[in-house]
Amino acid sequence: MFNSESEKKMYNRNLLAEYKKSKAANKKRLEKLKGKEKLNILFLIIHKQMWKMDALYRAMEEDPFFNPTILVIPDFTYHKNNLHEHLKDNLRFFQEKGYRVESSYDESTQEWRKVAEFEPDILFFSYPHPMTHDNYYEKAFRNYLSCYIPYYHQTGNFLENVPQYNRLFHNMMWKIFVPSDISLETHKEYSANKGDNVVVTGYVACEPLLEPPKKDPWKVINDGKKRKRIIWASHHTFDDTHIQLSTFHLYHDFFKELAIKYKDEVQFAFKPHPLLKPKLDAHKDWGKEKADDYYKFWVEQENTQLEDGDYEDLFLTSDAMIHDCVSFIAEYHYTKKPVMYLWRNEEITKEFNKLGLAALKDCIPGKSEEAIESFIKEERSDNTNSRKFYKEHIEPYYKERPTAKIIKTIKIREH
Repeated sequence: MFNSESEKKMYNRNLLAEYKKSKAANKKRLEKLKGKEKLNILFLIIHKQMWKMDALYRAMEEDPFFNPTILVIPDFTYHKNNLHEHLKDNLRFFQEKGYRVESSYDESTQEWRKVAEFEPDILFFSYPHPMTHDNYYEKAFRNYLSCYIPYYHQTGNFLENVPQYNRLFHNMMWKIFVPSDISLETHKEYSANKGDNVVVTGYVACEPLLEPPKKDPWKVINDGKKRKRIIWASHHTFDDTHIQLSTFHLYHDFFKELAIKYKDEVQFAFKPHPLLKPKLDAHKDWGKEKADDYYKFWVEQENTQLEDGDYEDLFLTSDAMIHDCVSFIAEYHYTKKPVMYLWRNEEITKEFNKLGLAALKDCIPGKSEEAIESFIKEERSDNTNSRKFYKEHIEPYYKERPTAKIIKTIKIREH
């Protein structure tokens, strides 16, 4: 990431200077909010699959002190070729769920709307990387009181932790609401501001996993046969040279074979990372037509389905999961159900922090096709290891719900 220690020190000095200016500006912004009877909250969302703030939005919707709105913003990195189609798909997702939602694109003027149009008091960001229009990234967090809830459970250990803990973005936030004490420790070690703006709340995205499911999202098969419900989730980093989690390139054909072989015994839900499809579309060995056909398979088989939206009810109504994802490695443990983690190679442990390693330890390792098939055939309804991980690394953060802690922090607004 850095060519020398001196380059790293200069980078951090510059970020710390920016943080000090931001902290002073935020103090003035907080002063202006004193006495306000209602705060306008604007959630900036780039991918529907990374919408991790449902519980918080719903709580704010029911609280007369808040006026929450979702602004769907563009992905200029992975969806530049289908920019408006992707934007509209995300917009439909939130509209169908009954959210107050707006598009960032004005069809009548064919221009990107300004954040100021929505008169926000506080912004909530869902993604720390510069993948969108600057209106909804640096221009936004430099000019508004801004908060960030990580889009994943902060289990990874990538690229000297700069992308996830020490961008300008992280150092300019008013508050970052993190899942665990390990996240706070990492901020203290790697962030230029030493985690001064970090609040440990537990992971708000996983609150729904502590409740009964609202619906059953699995395909109905009316043939009288009882099938096990297994989720297969694949990360997008199959061709990445820096982060190597995905095993999609190793097992994509094998999982199709399994779906056909066990059509009378197993229902499979394919839950790909949202960036997997655009990466396949652009890949020299795949391309859009081949990728479309692959995804179509999971839609069309009697015992399969493609899941590209929210996943809480999918998790809660499943029987087991097989995956290679960096956030699900912690999240699926909330269900206390059997889970297999697919090992790309023996170096995989380097990709995780202490929380990720604890979660990995409590997954069944998947290192071969034989191991995967054996896991599918096993009859087990409980995961003793998941219960251990839950008790040690999840339960302590939910004595008071993360949503309540976040709302309390905003209402107090002391600094």
